[in-house]
Amino acid sequence: MEENETPDFDTKPVINKDVWLLLVVLDVVAMGVLGFYLYKHFAPQFAQQPVAPATTISESVEQISSVPEDISPIAETIVETAVLVEEEPAPAVKPVPAPAPKTLVEEALESVEPEPAPVPEKKQSIIVAQGKSTKYRQVTFRWFGEGKSVSVISGFTGSKPRKLQKRKDFWETTLAIAPGSYKFLYVVDGVNKLDPYSPEKEGRSVLEVK
Repeated sequence: MEENETPDFDTKPVINKDVWLLLVVLDVVAMGVLGFYLYKHFAPQFAQQPVAPATTISESVEQISSVPEDISPIAETIVETAVLVEEEPAPAVKPVPAPAPKTLVEEALESVEPEPAPVPEKKQSIIVAQGKSTKYRQVTFRWFGEGKSVSVISGFTGSKPRKLQKRKDFWETTLAIAPGSYKFLYVVDGVNKLDPYSPEKEGRSVLEVK
């Protein structure tokens, strides 16, 4: 062999299989120990019991009060709102009484239409007829009201009362009057009265003779 030649052999260190097995075992043990310490550190945070559903507002308030501190501002707002809702009493609802059943008489009365009020009959208090002379008309005055003494007064009577005669249910007199427009009054027991069935003007009853 020459002096400068390098011997031909493997320079990598040879590791026994037992050493590799020992290293694997040590790794497994180290991972187990690390996992145990991690479980021991975080287990209390996951060991909290689940919150049961609340049946009342008070139970909801208690459950909300037990939330972690990081969401305490939100929890306080929810608690205040829940307390206000619980303290405010609900408005009392008064039962509406059912209407009493109608009797047969009441139903019969409702089905009958009320009769209209009777319209007062307009009585004919002035009757104008053609006289014997074409210059005058025969005008009959009738007073249908009460009274012991009744008269009529106007320009056609010369401003002197002319008495009416008592009939069955009215007073009556007939005068000869020329065609024209006249104002008159009845004098009943000394009191001036308008004719309720004749037109009125300036506090007097009006007579039109044609």
